[in-house]
Amino acid sequence: MPAHLTRLVIRRILSNEPILYRGCLYRRANVHPQSRFQRPRRTDYIQTRALFGFSREPERKLKDADFAPGLDKMMDLNRALHERTQPPRVKALCSALARFAASKNGPLDSLSDIEAGHVLNTFRFVKENIGRPGHEDASLPDRGHMWALLCALASKKSPKSENHVNLAEEIFTHVKDTRLTEGNPRKTIRELIKTIEVFCLNDHPVRARDLLVELSAEDGDKTRTDYAYVKPWLTILEAFYAQGSESEAQETLQIMQDQGIPINAKIKSHLLQLRAERGEMEQTKRLFGEIMSETQGRGSPLSAAAYSAVLKCSLQHNEREWAQSVVRSMLEKLESYYAETVEPHVIPAKTIWDSLFLWAAASGKGVDEVDRMMNVMVRRTFTDGSSVQPDIATINQLVEWCMSRQEPYFAERYIALGLKWGVHPNATTYSLQIMYRLSGGDIDGARAAYKLLQAENCLDNEDIAAANKLIQAMASSSKYNFNTIMTLVDDLNERKARFEPETVSVLAAIHIQRNELHDVIDLLQTHTFHFSEEQRINIAQKFVSIILDRAHTSTTRAWDTYIITHSIFVELPRDARTTIMREFFARGRADMACHVFAHMRELQHPDTKATADTYVVALTGIAEYAMPRVSATDSDIDADERDTECSSLLDAVHNAMKLDLDVEPNTSLRNALILAYTACGQPTRAWSFWEDIVNSKEGPSYNSIPIAFRACERMTVGGEANAKALWARIKRMDIEVTKEMFAAYVGALAGNQNVDEAKEMVLRAEKEFGWRPDTFLLGTLFNAAYGVQRQEHIERWIQTKFPTQWVELKRLGVRKTEDGPRLFNIDRRLTP
Repeated sequence: MPAHLTRLVIRRILSNEPILYRGCLYRRANVHPQSRFQRPRRTDYIQTRALFGFSREPERKLKDADFAPGLDKMMDLNRALHERTQPPRVKALCSALARFAASKNGPLDSLSDIEAGHVLNTFRFVKENIGRPGHEDASLPDRGHMWALLCALASKKSPKSENHVNLAEEIFTHVKDTRLTEGNPRKTIRELIKTIEVFCLNDHPVRARDLLVELSAEDGDKTRTDYAYVKPWLTILEAFYAQGSESEAQETLQIMQDQGIPINAKIKSHLLQLRAERGEMEQTKRLFGEIMSETQGRGSPLSAAAYSAVLKCSLQHNEREWAQSVVRSMLEKLESYYAETVEPHVIPAKTIWDSLFLWAAASGKGVDEVDRMMNVMVRRTFTDGSSVQPDIATINQLVEWCMSRQEPYFAERYIALGLKWGVHPNATTYSLQIMYRLSGGDIDGARAAYKLLQAENCLDNEDIAAANKLIQAMASSSKYNFNTIMTLVDDLNERKARFEPETVSVLAAIHIQRNELHDVIDLLQTHTFHFSEEQRINIAQKFVSIILDRAHTSTTRAWDTYIITHSIFVELPRDARTTIMREFFARGRADMACHVFAHMRELQHPDTKATADTYVVALTGIAEYAMPRVSATDSDIDADERDTECSSLLDAVHNAMKLDLDVEPNTSLRNALILAYTACGQPTRAWSFWEDIVNSKEGPSYNSIPIAFRACERMTVGGEANAKALWARIKRMDIEVTKEMFAAYVGALAGNQNVDEAKEMVLRAEKEFGWRPDTFLLGTLFNAAYGVQRQEHIERWIQTKFPTQWVELKRLGVRKTEDGPRLFNIDRRLTP
């Protein structure tokens, strides 16, 4: 290395400056050569050197979609059946079903309607093809996997859908027919109970009852022995009560008696609990009275849980006087527990005590009085010397009651009462604390409670809901910065917790605002494929609202948001996609709008694919985009480029319509074609579609006539003759002439340089039709007379004949077009 170069390098290293070499052979390719006579131009490229290349960040890779195990193979099957291509092998599908069922083995797992649909289709396909030549080695998942699927279907977290009902029925039928229970009928009752639960959760109690009756008829005495189990019948009754079907519930009770199930006090106690938990006060009072009158002198048959439900129902409806009798009965029941000499009833006694504490709190007694009641409870002992102790469930019940009454102060006092008794808050307590603090707008207090919650061991993930609500509240508030919010998000991510749809929506909006598109995609890929279709649509609608927010979302960001939405939410409805297409037309980006249209054409689902109405919107948008621009608009392309672009887009849409076998041209679609071809400078071809309308079976509509006159207005040859022929036909057929129709005819005359006759029509308007010329009619005359000299002539005429209307026209404002003529700001848009 030359000495001077060595000195230069060392000096720059010591000065912590970059080392530059102007003659580097690997300069950026876009450095342009310059003439020596030109002024030297500085390049923005600076050569940099990293330490051994280690500081160079690798290109970020997007996350793959987070599907449940095996679901991707089932999706391949559905795609193959839809596209009529080769489906996956049956053995691979059986393995996918088994892996999917194994992933749903947890007590908190559920099944979305999308997952249930894929599993149902795969299950049916496998059953039809298993055992056929080439598939002898395939077998359906075992009984344990079937049970896991039924439990997930019966989860209350699962959404309602027909797929859930049909899948549960298919699984139960398979279990029953293939004798997977190894001949033990008691094991079959387990699958039956879950199937009944799925039916009732999805609002099909009649179908569930029919299944029980059918099984009873098939198996005779054995069915009454094995299937006459009270739980499925009570599940059906609960579903009928939820629907308010009293007649169906009474019919079910009669069928139960016919099946050999006596409606005894125990069943009535359970029915009472169901009524009370649903808050049905009148039915609860009636059934409670019946039970008490039937068991006078023999002790109450009601369980502690039933008493608790009845008391809470009375508090909910403020039936405190009637509830006094319930409390007396509860105290009698409590005394019977303490008098029991065989085995102490600690758990049911505690249930009644907890209800009494709640009754005291609801009756206006303070925290100190509840504390004294707890002292009484602890001092009272059973025959073996044991006593009931307050626990965290006791405290949480009181806190939850305070939450329902919007009394956070008393909630905090009850938590302090628990600490006095040595009962420390658990995850449920802190979760309740977060929720009621958020309801009061105390986000900082909720954050403090969440920090305490993080130290708790949440085996059932009971803190996830509260954490999601906290993230949503912080994201909706402008008080907290991005890093503070992401601290909570990272905590959930580390635990691989599922976000709620609302959380995904607010976080995605934040990332979009920060232009962090990779984070948006990763967030959606991780969570959205575990949501139901309704939840996914709600998230997609949030993205649509961002796209439509023209005040805060740039066109570039709107397009990026749309691309993400289109890629992730294929089920986005046609109406939402059409709205997005209109938005890009309104933003002056017809190319983007037509891309949205092209994406809709590629879709095959009847709820998302393009229809004739979609073509109408696309053609109308092109027509409005191709209208003459004014010099003050935000258009950044000249007229020739715009005309070329519009013609290209119009040809693409029209050719797509010709190739679309599902679209039958109608009057509305042909109207849109007239508008589009007229605006794109092809009025003669547009007129041919008017002739198609006239010769069609449907015929022209009232909207067709002004549109046809608009084509005549833009014609260079034959426009006046066509307009007069059409006007004569209207008069001859005695068609009612509207203001819009008349103004369009005046515009057609003026547009063909027949200004004098157009002025005569304006003067005859009041006499023939009873309309005094207004700003719209006169503005149409002025705008249609395209040319500086003609417009100056019409301006003087309007000032003379209609000075008041001219003043109103000037108030509307005027724009100057790129080639000279002026246009008043009147709305001349036509609707197909």
